[in-house]
Amino acid sequence: MSITLSTKHNIAIEVCSYSLESCIAAEKAGANRIELCASPFEGGTTPSAGLMKSAKENVNIQVHVMIRPRGGDFCYTDQEIGIMKADIEIAKQIGCDGIVLGILHPDGQINTGQIKELASLAHPMEVTVHRAFDMSSDPFEALEAIIDCGCTRILTSALQNKVTEGKELLREIVKKKLTEESRLWPEAASIPEMHRIY
Repeated sequence: MSITLSTKHNIAIEVCSYSLESCIAAEKAGANRIELCASPFEGGTTPSAGLMKSAKENVNIQVHVMIRPRGGDFCYTDQEIGIMKADIEIAKQIGCDGIVLGILHPDGQINTGQIKELASLAHPMEVTVHRAFDMSSDPFEALEAIIDCGCTRILTSALQNKVTEGKELLREIVKKKLTEESRLWPEAASIPEMHRIY
């Protein structure tokens, strides 16, 4: 589960779902949006077109689709970028509300060239950068790069396994860089934990 916090501290709940049943249950439980994925043991990969379509047909909340061709690192070949482009086109045609992705250079810097290209292709869908952010070499440089790419959200646990373990860095990021246009999604924490952070 992810918690979305804007600069006004409005809380929205996103649920990571790997099946249609999970999507339906998330909506019934009060979630505001779904991050739709496959392969939970690989940390989430792109779901099938059939699952994207079924999710959009059966829930009335936003569906954001993971665009990740495989597990492992976040450095992709040109061929893998081609796969991601094709998956983005499918998500757009189905009517999904957003995509979730993350691409790094081998040195840990955000790959702005590839992210900009995919974000442009995804328009008008929203674009979120996932926890590849937590693997970046410098979180403040990464945040600037992500905003420059036109992405509107970042999914992060503040470079830690749990967001509560990185709460000081999270506060610093929010204080220095967060704008209403670029929202931060603290991940891997419960709502009571969010109240302790903020």
